[in-house]
Amino acid sequence: MKKILYIQASADWGGTEVSSFQLASHLDPNEFETGVLFHCTAGPVCEDYRKAGIPFWTVSFPRVLQALKIIRQFKPDIIQIYGLRTNVLWRPLLRLLGYRRLIGVNQGLTNQGEKPSRGRLVLDRMTHGWLQNYVVNSQQIAATLTEEGFDPTKLLMIYNGIPLNGFLKKSGTQNHPPVIVCVGNLRQVKGHTYLLDTFKILRARKVSFEAWIVGDGPLKSQLVSKTRDLQLESHVKFLGRVEAVKSVLQKADIFSSLPLSEGVPISMMEAMSCGLPIVASRVGGVPELVRDGTEGFLVPSKAVDSAAERLAVLLSDPGRRLKMGHAGRFRVESQFNLNTTVIEYENLYRNPAV
Repeated sequence: MKKILYIQASADWGGTEVSSFQLASHLDPNEFETGVLFHCTAGPVCEDYRKAGIPFWTVSFPRVLQALKIIRQFKPDIIQIYGLRTNVLWRPLLRLLGYRRLIGVNQGLTNQGEKPSRGRLVLDRMTHGWLQNYVVNSQQIAATLTEEGFDPTKLLMIYNGIPLNGFLKKSGTQNHPPVIVCVGNLRQVKGHTYLLDTFKILRARKVSFEAWIVGDGPLKSQLVSKTRDLQLESHVKFLGRVEAVKSVLQKADIFSSLPLSEGVPISMMEAMSCGLPIVASRVGGVPELVRDGTEGFLVPSKAVDSAAERLAVLLSDPGRRLKMGHAGRFRVESQFNLNTTVIEYENLYRNPAV
């Protein structure tokens, strides 16, 4: 039995937290025992670990001594670290303390734009040598890190996947007006302000639609205010954080997201598994998930006119929505299945130096 400890910088619900929880809860319990150290204050994801019976601890950053005590008591064989801040702190410290089987995870290059800041890259590059493996979740991240001088022998690309039995194909019924849904934390990098600008263009063109914004975050009041300023209150609804996201996705017709930067987003996979066509920014790992013209449409970052044009096409064509939605469901089933992700991580844990 190998003991694996995940160290995470956030206990809030986001793509990284969803993917790490799904991984921890689906590893073979006869071969692996997992625990999670949240080096942050407690958050909503903790309840999911509690329900799953996976041990976890919360230690406010940067209280290192208390965290070290927990690590020593758990006695992990492998430590997997998420987030730049926690990686930069724990990589050298754990190696100095004799922990050699360290795996870093990078699921997004930056919090602001398509390229990571020079400071973030320098810190990441300076400390990644202490890792045995550095897992990334997109080919785009792997290519960027290689170009920036990271050791390619340490890099390993493993796509995130989702449990398909938790999501069903959308029924053939159509909403009138059609519903556009966006799921994501309300932060600057997610580009909600550009999505609202896109909705303004659609309304000006008298395109019939309704939009649901699912999620919470620091920009909520600003986005609600902008919705009011753009006179979109009759079109846009803010649903807040929703536990049963799949039930919302199954009631929608189109998924749209215009992030400034992104890995390979879990929320987009979930939408595709429910048979929704996608309109999204062509950034990060998104093109590895959505092929332009097949599972949906991709537009340049911040290109609200292009996004409005593509959304208008789908809003007016139920047949195309269904065709692209079916293609998206098949793509997730074949390429982004959680079972495949789990198998690849289990193989890594059996030999972390792969």
